[in-house]
Amino acid sequence: NGIETEPDEPTKYVMNVLYKTVFPHFPYGFNKLGTVATVSGFTADELKQTYQRFATPSNTVFVVVGDMDPQKVMHRISQLFGQIPKKQLEIGQIPVQETLDKARETVMRIPRAKAHLAMGFRGTTLTEEDRYPLDVLSNLLAGQGGRLFRELRDKESLAYVVTSFFRPALDPGVFGFYVACDAPKVDKAYQGLIKEIELVRKAKVSDAELKKSVNNLVGTHLISLQSSSDRAENIGLNTLYGLGYDYDTLYIKKLREVTADDVLRVARKYLDLKHVALAKILPEEAKSRSSK
Repeated sequence: NGIETEPDEPTKYVMNVLYKTVFPHFPYGFNKLGTVATVSGFTADELKQTYQRFATPSNTVFVVVGDMDPQKVMHRISQLFGQIPKKQLEIGQIPVQETLDKARETVMRIPRAKAHLAMGFRGTTLTEEDRYPLDVLSNLLAGQGGRLFRELRDKESLAYVVTSFFRPALDPGVFGFYVACDAPKVDKAYQGLIKEIELVRKAKVSDAELKKSVNNLVGTHLISLQSSSDRAENIGLNTLYGLGYDYDTLYIKKLREVTADDVLRVARKYLDLKHVALAKILPEEAKSRSSK
């Protein structure tokens, strides 16, 4: 799980390479683990100062879920944390997120037998209305019942793993695709992804596909909230992101309002092959022509 051993986990590695390709100068493109140089330079005082900077009342949300006495909980929180000095969090200047103005590609080679390919498009934010049809589109393409699995794995036998993903954030995130396959098949797998992207940009999804995808998303979301700890985490993050503690109800409502026209519209708006980032992790001995 260290920085130097990151290539030992090609799936995570190719995702980090993809994000760096999409966001070369924006924080979303930074490796969460840091770099050997930055981590090696940390001092104990710097870590303490960083903690004190971010662990402030204005940047903190307490969430308690379950059978409890609210007054006792509030009293205990006040006892434990009431003396923390109040101050505004100063984040500093965050760079403006650059646009994916043209197709970009990054290829890395490691001593592994398989090829890993990740493709990404600039998506949207947590608060934009387009996030809901994009969630539906990703679900429709992903999973064992999705279009990608049926076409690229079941029918064409081009991949061991193939999926799509959508990761909205406070700033626009990524709508992407991931494939793990034999190295000689990487170009055909790429072309298979292109074909499926062109199909969802060309014609509306069927009512049956739409209903199945929405129901799957709603069911998965509700299952993710079954435990008190999961519910508390979700409420806390939604509050910090400015979505509201009761956002889960709105999220499900918005999903159920998505139409086939909405899915077609966002597919055409965001899945633009002239503005795509491609990351490849290939075996050292493999030779692959450029996919662009």
